[in-house]
Amino acid sequence: VAIFTNGPSLLRLKTIDPDAPASGDPTGPPLYTISADELTALLTRTTFAASHSNVGQPTEGILLELLGSTLTVVATNGHHLACATYTIPTPPPTTGHHEIPLAFILPRRSATALRQLLTRIDPTTPLALVLLDTGRLSLVGGPIRFETLPLNATYPNWRGILPTDFGPTCTVNLDAFRQAIRLASAGLTDRLLSVVCTLTRDQLTLSSHGDSDGSNVTHMPATWTGDNLTLR
Repeated sequence: VAIFTNGPSLLRLKTIDPDAPASGDPTGPPLYTISADELTALLTRTTFAASHSNVGQPTEGILLELLGSTLTVVATNGHHLACATYTIPTPPPTTGHHEIPLAFILPRRSATALRQLLTRIDPTTPLALVLLDTGRLSLVGGPIRFETLPLNATYPNWRGILPTDFGPTCTVNLDAFRQAIRLASAGLTDRLLSVVCTLTRDQLTLSSHGDSDGSNVTHMPATWTGDNLTLR
């Protein structure tokens, strides 16, 4: 058992002997090859959006979709959706090429554990994603060998809910927007409370009312191409 601690948090993971044989044989060449830092970035941008309902739904996992030399990672809980893609500039000869997308649903806990593991190795380490004849996915590279059993389910048609016509658009500085969100949401402990977003031609206003009578209001520069709008 591997034990990871961070302040008051404690994570226990069942591990295998590094010299133990793999729990299956590869069905062919690696499906994909990606560096540790790129995979970490994909998981960081998406895993937060996965469902935490723990009732066995496909959205409790993270979708890995392989098409050609592009890896797409998707997570959603039905309310918000996060999607990130990475394309190998020059696919190595050992990387599989797929004309039809291959999709696997990685359990959320496995994705979280994998992301934590990847932060502890050289970020340039190349990792090979291999499908074993037992149905398990294996990620091998450098000092690690990570295996998990994908969820036996069909992921929702996430492409069908993506907008095709964006209409009016809002342009903001990403770092400034993150800081504004932190300031506006400070003090919100009830999950039912929300941040109100107000858009005008050259300004974005984020506001919230906390559990008490206090409130937070943050203004930041923005470029909005539509009429004045308030989102709750």
